[in-house]
Amino acid sequence: MRAVGIKRAKTLVEAAEHSVGSKEGAVAARMEIRMLFEDYESRNKRLQEVMDLINELVSQIPMAEKLLEIKGVGIKTVSGFLAEVGDISRFNNPKELQKLAGLALVENSLGKHKGETTISRRGRKRLRYLLFEVAMSLVSKNSEFAELHRYYTTRKINPLKKISDVRFASNRLI
Repeated sequence: MRAVGIKRAKTLVEAAEHSVGSKEGAVAARMEIRMLFEDYESRNKRLQEVMDLINELVSQIPMAEKLLEIKGVGIKTVSGFLAEVGDISRFNNPKELQKLAGLALVENSLGKHKGETTISRRGRKRLRYLLFEVAMSLVSKNSEFAELHRYYTTRKINPLKKISDVRFASNRLI
């Protein structure tokens, strides 16, 4: 081979003998690790303060208690949902909330061509992402949603793919 040979191997071994065990940067490396650890601790402390504030604010919202009763839904999910949606009572039916999230079903058709039915994605991206993540959590932790997931993915007529089923579960969540 052109690039590999005894001469090249000897050069690499000599370079490795001189580079291994270098002690020039040890003090600076220790100092940098200590500074990174202190930065991590301060950020963790700030995160805990923010989470305490979120817990306090969410506990003041009356409908948050009902949402937290659902197995598999936590305080971060509820706070994100309420931040995106606001007051749920302003919606007359679940279809309005689905439309806000961009989960409304639309058919891609033109003239005689009948296309696929997909979600519109015209709503709030963060709300759609949040509902998708909640649906994933519910399918894994909540027995009722797990049973729905199992049914829709294993039914004989028109079984759904796993991701489509999770989108369906997020619509059911609404």
